[in-house]
Amino acid sequence: GEWQHGRMPLYFGNEKTISIETKIELSGYLQELANLLGLLQKDPEEWFRGGLDYDALVAEYDSVRAQALAAKEAGDKAKMGEMFKRSDEIRDQFKAEGVVIESGAGGKSGWRKA
Repeated sequence: GEWQHGRMPLYFGNEKTISIETKIELSGYLQELANLLGLLQKDPEEWFRGGLDYDALVAEYDSVRAQALAAKEAGDKAKMGEMFKRSDEIRDQFKAEGVVIESGAGGKSGWRKA
């Protein structure tokens, strides 16, 4: 297609159209650059949610809660307090994103938008 852009003559001379081969080549370069910069590596929906990987954070939450309960049973109050503090921090992260953690069966939690 035809284009008008101030810097394009620097790259392509005075050509007003680009061949399909050049477009494919440029598309490949763009994808390589995006990967180098860490772009286009996430699902768009996940990217628009923000930087948090909700599923990984919920898995960490479940692990921390399990460790807290194990520490409680073992009478390790320091470890229990540390783990419950971390679980509260994770909940706060979710809350700041407008997301709620929901407890599920078998110690598996999930998340949903508030």
